[in-house]
Amino acid sequence: MSTLGDYERIVVLGAKGLLGNALAKRLRVLHPHVVALTREDLDLIDPSTFLRHSFDRALVFDAAARISGDEEVLRATHVGGVAAFVEHLREKHFGGRYVYVSTLSTADAGWVKRSPYVASKATGEQIVRDGLKDTRVIRVSYFFGLGGSTDRLLPRIAGRLLRGETVTVDPVSIYLTNVDALVSPLIAHALADAHEVNLVPQQLVSLESVVLALADAMGVVANCTKSEGRDADQSALPNLTAFNAGSDALEAVRAFGRAFAEKNRCA
Repeated sequence: MSTLGDYERIVVLGAKGLLGNALAKRLRVLHPHVVALTREDLDLIDPSTFLRHSFDRALVFDAAARISGDEEVLRATHVGGVAAFVEHLREKHFGGRYVYVSTLSTADAGWVKRSPYVASKATGEQIVRDGLKDTRVIRVSYFFGLGGSTDRLLPRIAGRLLRGETVTVDPVSIYLTNVDALVSPLIAHALADAHEVNLVPQQLVSLESVVLALADAMGVVANCTKSEGRDADQSALPNLTAFNAGSDALEAVRAFGRAFAEKNRCA
């Protein structure tokens, strides 16, 4: 097992995103030399930006991702961009560890076939594994927090509820956690011996309970229609490693809902 002290610097890609930002904040408490890179600093689809930075003996967290866009846009970042960056590291004789943060959905072959996003992340995982000697692939489930993309699950649902729109609820169960609770276990597994891990909070919640908790916290009526789709169900995914999120998932959802409503009603 490694320690953060084994590395001269810690580099976080995607530091403007919800997870990347939370990672960088936590790592700055733990290590004296943390480099937080946003897309403006290092853009995976622009190899000329790779030359601005040194990655020698670094622990690199790749939390850069696009969660929306057509297949071409998604593959440009998660496939072409990752391949170009891995090749750059190889050319520079990279001697550190590369931690690729992926989505839990790549553990589901059905999702890989159905979703261009999941398929592109699965290919990115393979590129990292094949291209570098010391890697970790950490797959995470749904995480949330204020300041993240409005395309993420919770802000997307909360926005629809706040606007009085109908929300379609699939009869599925999901693993859901506040991003701040995810950061420490993610760092721990980046330093551990296992090369791949499917990292989830201990609590599984139904999507319907999430929608109702959000509506209750925001003081709005939940206009829901139920579907028969179970594509996103996570209750049967294999080889999961659970961590203690420290609080009840639905209480964390309610706290998010209250903060989301206050922020967006004042906007």
